[in-house]
Amino acid sequence: MDIYSINDERTLNVFIDNTVKPDRETLQRNNAMVDRLIHFLQNNIPGRLRPRRVIKSGSFGKGTAVRGKSDIDLILMLAEYNSVGKYTQDSRDLLQELKTYLTKYGEAQLEKVTKYSVQVKLTNGNFSQSVDVLLGIDLLDRGMVPDHVFDQMQGPDVDTHLYSVTLGPLQVEVMQALPTQVKDLIRIVKYWEDVKMKAVRNCKWPSSFAMELVVMHAWNNAGSPSTSFSMVRALHAVLTSLVNHRQFMATFPRQMKYSSVKLETCLQRRRPPYIMDPTNPFNDMYHGLFDTAWDWNDVATEASTWLRHPLFRGVTGTNSRW
Repeated sequence: MDIYSINDERTLNVFIDNTVKPDRETLQRNNAMVDRLIHFLQNNIPGRLRPRRVIKSGSFGKGTAVRGKSDIDLILMLAEYNSVGKYTQDSRDLLQELKTYLTKYGEAQLEKVTKYSVQVKLTNGNFSQSVDVLLGIDLLDRGMVPDHVFDQMQGPDVDTHLYSVTLGPLQVEVMQALPTQVKDLIRIVKYWEDVKMKAVRNCKWPSSFAMELVVMHAWNNAGSPSTSFSMVRALHAVLTSLVNHRQFMATFPRQMKYSSVKLETCLQRRRPPYIMDPTNPFNDMYHGLFDTAWDWNDVATEASTWLRHPLFRGVTGTNSRW
């Protein structure tokens, strides 16, 4: 079924259940494979790479994965490092060590090594799944409050990406706390984004996390309904906000992991539109993580196209009521 052929609430909900949400068998296999890898990482890697804990991240860890497109990240929080600065000196060697250990793991096939991670493909029979293993410093679990971590991130020579990995558990925490129906709303938006991105060569639509924040912003504006709401009205609100993307002034007072003072300081350097990452005040996700440019105008065009279809006929006033 083409996503634009959906014309009523019931069909939309069935489509989400049967096509968009990961099926139970895939979830069980992914969980089993990932849990075995985590057990290997926790019990077979000594020395500098010994993990303090391993965090399931990505859309898989956050509970926002789309069927057939699970984004699985594992953050290996290093036990022997208590500062990002010290880790930075050793990061290249540590990733090569991690590569060596992962090649010894029977279910993993090495795919690539990046500046920040080792990517492997896990295989179980005919089933396979790519996983990124990243290294992080467990500053938050060692008692450091987020605002102090953000203070360390300031300066021209700081590699903010390394800090973003360290702050990964906050992103998981924010998204996992959302009601199930909001996660389903995120999934249908991400599914639509993926279908439309595939149709356009060299498309630069926003990242999955940016879209997750767009949905959460619309949900906050509607009063954060935690019980059942109309998925059609909720989707209409999200698409309408994308059409009007130049008006984004998205902050997340209920979800943000830093102080209002820190937010105000960061906003002094920005003009709308912006979508402030609730887990990192230095990330304006409207302009992309680390200033990647997103094509919001193309997103707005596609959102307008969908809004003209029968599914949304007669639907109005969704900004504040779902």
